[in-house]
Amino acid sequence: MADIEKLAKDIVNKGDSAESIIIFDNKNNKTIEFANDKVFDVRSISKTVLSLTCGILINESRGEFNLDTYIYPIIKNKMNLENEKNLAYLKEIKVKHLLTHTTGYRDLLLYSKDIRESDYGDLFDYVINYPLYHRPGTHFLYSNAGYYLLAVTMEEYLKYDLFDFVEEKLLKPLGIENRSWGKYGNYIAGATKINLNAYDMLRIGKLIINNGYYDDLQIVDSNYIDLMQKPHNKSMYEVKRKYISEDYYGYGIWISERGVVFASGTGGQLIVILKDKNMIIVTTNSGSDSKSYKIKSDIDKLVDIIYEDRR
Repeated sequence: MADIEKLAKDIVNKGDSAESIIIFDNKNNKTIEFANDKVFDVRSISKTVLSLTCGILINESRGEFNLDTYIYPIIKNKMNLENEKNLAYLKEIKVKHLLTHTTGYRDLLLYSKDIRESDYGDLFDYVINYPLYHRPGTHFLYSNAGYYLLAVTMEEYLKYDLFDFVEEKLLKPLGIENRSWGKYGNYIAGATKINLNAYDMLRIGKLIINNGYYDDLQIVDSNYIDLMQKPHNKSMYEVKRKYISEDYYGYGIWISERGVVFASGTGGQLIVILKDKNMIIVTTNSGSDSKSYKIKSDIDKLVDIIYEDRR
């Protein structure tokens, strides 16, 4: 592990990559860490958290709310639908389409650079009325719109603030307290804006690698954890790496061709699950988004060393 620890330390110390790295050996309960406890918006790690929460809701509802649940009956009374052409496809959207980015949009929606805070209250109507070009379930497009709609749907199903459910059923059982999740209007953003730190992200990684268990407490059904990590859709992203490559998408998580599972947030937030090595790597960067490429490249090299070290 000496080479692994040295590389991790070098990555953090040079200042142009991750500001925190945690490497956790799940089998031996050993940790290498060069990390701070800064809490900030970890961006698309939010999708992983919302997916886990969805798995909990499916179990809590005893399957009444499930992957094949149609969202239209749940949200129709909150909709201000002006684009009637969307209605037929809106009626076909299921929960699993939101989880897998196969809602039917052709264009990228709800990225932070494209929206102003003054627009937040209108984003639900915007997403509902934005043209759906594809039949739900037929076309993969990584976007923030589906996970925002998922947050809306889950809250309208629950009939109370979704973040209260997230805190009670997921965060507090993981030992994560005093956190927040930014909203778009009346609903949590879903795809982004959850505030966590590196140690929180490690706890989420432990939950996934241990099949829904944390400290002997089952929080998420194991079958759902398994479904999360299955490659449901192939991605056409151009950047290919040996291990940290966005080749396939599951439920709120990426899967590379080599089977490495990872959650990824803009700027270089990573929760990397090396299932066959029983290890987790977490990185954070609360600074410039431009470091993302470098962080992923550095962690790709780190993973390569881990595999070489453990052969």
